[in-house]
Amino acid sequence: VTTDLVFCAYLRDINHEQRLKDAYILSKTAIDACPIPIVLINGSGIVVRFSRAATTVFQWKTEDIVGKNVKVLMNHDIAKVHDQHLQDYRHSGVKRVIDRTRQVQAMRKDGMGITVELSVKEVRRSDLCKIVDDVLGASTHLGLEGGAMQIFSRPGESGGDVGKQDAKSRLAATNHFLAMASSFAAHAQPKGAKGHTPANTQPDDELFIGYMRDLSQEYILRQSNELKDVILSESSVPMIQLDTKGVILYANPALHHEFGYEGDNLVGRNVKALMPSEVAVHHDGYLERYGQTGIKHIIDHQREAVAKRKDGELFPIELSVRELNVKGDRTYFGYIRNILQPQLVRDQKRLGDTIMSLSPIPLVVITEEGIIIQFNDAAQEVFGYTQAEATGANVKTLQPPEVADKHDMYLANYRRTGVKSIVDAKRRVMGKRKSGKSFPLEILIKETTDTDGRVFIGYLRDVSSEKMLQVANDLSDAISTLSPVPLIALDASGTILKFSSAATNDLGYQVEEAMHGNVSMFDPNEGPGISHALHRSSGPQGAIHSDVHKVRVRRKNGSLYWAECTIREIKQEASQASFVAFIRDVSEEITNEISRSVFKRILNLTYTPMVIISELGIIEHVNESLTETFGYASKDIIGQNIKLLTPPEVSIHHDSFLKAYLTSGLKSVLDAKRKVYAVHKDGTRIVVELCVREAVTTEIGKRAYFGFLRDLRQETKLHQAFNFNDAITDLSPVPIIAIDSRGTILKFSAASTKVFGYDASEVVRENVKMLMPEPEASNHDLYLERARTRGVQLTKPRRVRGKTKDCLLYTSPSPRDS
Repeated sequence: VTTDLVFCAYLRDINHEQRLKDAYILSKTAIDACPIPIVLINGSGIVVRFSRAATTVFQWKTEDIVGKNVKVLMNHDIAKVHDQHLQDYRHSGVKRVIDRTRQVQAMRKDGMGITVELSVKEVRRSDLCKIVDDVLGASTHLGLEGGAMQIFSRPGESGGDVGKQDAKSRLAATNHFLAMASSFAAHAQPKGAKGHTPANTQPDDELFIGYMRDLSQEYILRQSNELKDVILSESSVPMIQLDTKGVILYANPALHHEFGYEGDNLVGRNVKALMPSEVAVHHDGYLERYGQTGIKHIIDHQREAVAKRKDGELFPIELSVRELNVKGDRTYFGYIRNILQPQLVRDQKRLGDTIMSLSPIPLVVITEEGIIIQFNDAAQEVFGYTQAEATGANVKTLQPPEVADKHDMYLANYRRTGVKSIVDAKRRVMGKRKSGKSFPLEILIKETTDTDGRVFIGYLRDVSSEKMLQVANDLSDAISTLSPVPLIALDASGTILKFSSAATNDLGYQVEEAMHGNVSMFDPNEGPGISHALHRSSGPQGAIHSDVHKVRVRRKNGSLYWAECTIREIKQEASQASFVAFIRDVSEEITNEISRSVFKRILNLTYTPMVIISELGIIEHVNESLTETFGYASKDIIGQNIKLLTPPEVSIHHDSFLKAYLTSGLKSVLDAKRKVYAVHKDGTRIVVELCVREAVTTEIGKRAYFGFLRDLRQETKLHQAFNFNDAITDLSPVPIIAIDSRGTILKFSAASTKVFGYDASEVVRENVKMLMPEPEASNHDLYLERARTRGVQLTKPRRVRGKTKDCLLYTSPSPRDS
């Protein structure tokens, strides 16, 4: 029987499966090849893919982490809420973390926390191609876009055509993909899991891709760079960084300071600006030659060179250059040291010379041959030699003959043996002044070395003053005995060691009563006393300042008085400190101060305008008479400068007048009366008689000036009237004689001079009787007395007789004749 063969072909469209397979292979390759850690989890937080980069960062093997909850990669605070976050997202679809980049704390397998930058994306299993796009996007977003496409390229292929595989490879990949898809579905929807999923998304289709970048090394690098910047900025060594063209990329503050560019920025300039011109013209060639040959003539070597500051000054430097090559970018780093040491040495020597010169201790420096090389001001004062006279001379010049004759031998023995019999030992010797007079010295010798060899420094003290001090102490005892100011010597506890006779007179205690008692016996029951002043004057470590205190002092009879107490310390070697209190009775001064206060009130009542100004010319007080005279109210003038009352030609100089007086103390205005112009509030000028007095407040040393201004306007008018009358009198042809009630001649006209023959200077202030004959002259006083007592007025003209200088009688003409 003939049987026809029948072939049944079952056709299934696998295009979609092929695309899924290709996408899976591509996504797997992308995840494993990506340099950033990638973790793929399902909707329940279970890890389904863990990239090679993630294994490196988190130290988990892929087979150990896949299937675990992603919480193992989180710190405790985040892990305990992660499940709730996933559940909230499935219910609400609100993205709080997805599609955002943020920094979080992650946890390595060994429990160490690390800082990572996290970006989370959501994809569906049916759209695995999106994983590739997300990987590429994350690489770009996290700064890894360079070479990203190379991750997916095969050798010899252009672009991303990774789907061209042979049939065997495709079949194996397909089977592997289907197995992975089943695994994905199992993890995506655990058995029995229920819940709401975001719109258009099935529970077994949820996948979340986490892209993480480890920031730990960046943080360490950032710290390192910040530390490097601090070191470079704070370093006292000038440092500079250049590119291959010689352009300055960095210059630290020390370099700016060294080269004089503190207010300028060298970055961006060519380093030739720091070189002398003869070097700068060749520098570009040096850099170009090294770039071509790589032969190091300067790099990695130290050498001396000459540099140039901003102001053009040249100075020697020691230069060290190193080459840096970072990612193919070549730069040069230079370290510079100023080797201008002679200037430093000179500065140090100048400082030492200044210290030695200003030392109050006589210092003499000699060489090991005994030649004086330094001789300070204090030594000049002690020995009487100038520095020019002593320097270069042998130290024997400062010694009496019996010492000088052996000094060279002493130095030779010390150089030979090194045995110190004098060096480092304090002893007393005899010295000799320029005048030839010997005197005792306390001397301490120290040995040192300088650039010229060994030198010896002698610290000297003239102890001849100790004898003088003893004499001075004896004299002080005598003075304290004779001093009118009470003096009490005390120890640190206040016990009385000495009690002067003036203290006996003021306080009423005899010496034997006061001695070895405590100074508190003179303190009042209340208020500050001598003990209080001693306590107030004490400084750190018992140091006593020369403070002056006002205290109340109690006498033996119980009466109190105010005193000024000055306490000073007396220091003596190897003995306890003691103190001297000078107690001056100031009761009278306080009374005077009260009197001055009362006097100030009285001045405010005086009719003479008065003003008080400070040493700066500020008005502090005016009386009512002044305000009435000048038209100001007190509140409008107090606090203003006195220049307010002076005309412009005076006010512009007044401050300089005050300053000149405070500087020189010369009184050109004080304590003298003079006529000046003052200015009224309305601007009119007033002629016043000015008298200025100075007052100093002793407690605070404050100066004040009292100005008394007498208004001369009425007096001036009266004086003008007198002058007018005098002119009329002198021009009258009739003799006119003016007398007072006693007959004293006040005025004698020119016509009278012609008639009587006397000059006015001969008769003014004389009695008018000298112009009368007898008996009129004898009776004239009686006439005047009668006129004064009876009020008789002699207004009627009469004819009388007169007597001229040559004793001739003269009869005055009748009124009609005149």
